[in-house]
Amino acid sequence: MVVALNATPSFDGKPFRFSRQFRLKSPLAIRQAMQDGQSVRKRLHGFRVVCAAVAAGTQTRVPQFAFVVSRDAGPAVTRNRIKRRLREAVRIQRDAWPTAPSRVIFRVNESTVAALPFLDLLAEVDSALRFSKNSAIARLPQKQGADGHA
Repeated sequence: MVVALNATPSFDGKPFRFSRQFRLKSPLAIRQAMQDGQSVRKRLHGFRVVCAAVAAGTQTRVPQFAFVVSRDAGPAVTRNRIKRRLREAVRIQRDAWPTAPSRVIFRVNESTVAALPFLDLLAEVDSALRFSKNSAIARLPQKQGADGHA
């Protein structure tokens, strides 16, 4: 099922979920986005956000999000909690999502995000999403292939 970008939560007991089409789970795609020359990075309180343009041949038409938490952030329980909190903060602030197809990666290296009050985390994630929405990613030229075409 494809959920429209401007979808609102339904009131039939099934609220809007952070569905698979918005998740970037492939380690290769995450690594390429992190190393991509067409990415914009911003350091925030406890985490870093990386915004990368989507290649021209990609089939996705929606922004995709990844949540990468380093082992420096603590044990697995803490890392999973950080990912759940970030995912929920991104899901709630759907109006701040980038409108162009892009990849937004939240990279956490510290355990401070786990102890951050949720309202403060919401403010940080809102800042990160507004940054990704207003970044120059949409205006960056696409990488050209070997034949000279985008």
